[in-house]
Amino acid sequence: MIALRCPPSTTYADKFTCDGTLLFMPVELIDGAWLLGRMFNILMTDWSQADQTTFEVLLDPETSGVFRVLGWGTAQAAKVAARIS
Repeated sequence: MIALRCPPSTTYADKFTCDGTLLFMPVELIDGAWLLGRMFNILMTDWSQADQTTFEVLLDPETSGVFRVLGWGTAQAAKVAARIS
């Protein structure tokens, strides 16, 4: 039996830490057990974020990027944000 990288699930996972900090995760393209890649300059965040909201995200210790929430979501109850600067 193959353990899927992203098994089907009906559970909801909040995109916030315990202290309320908003989490951002890379959008991965997955086909069953196969990781096809990650979308360049695209992040996934909590579904409750308003469309067109912008966030500054620390990308590494010296670089930050500004991302805008797009008007579409994912199957994991999340919204997608694209880097605008």
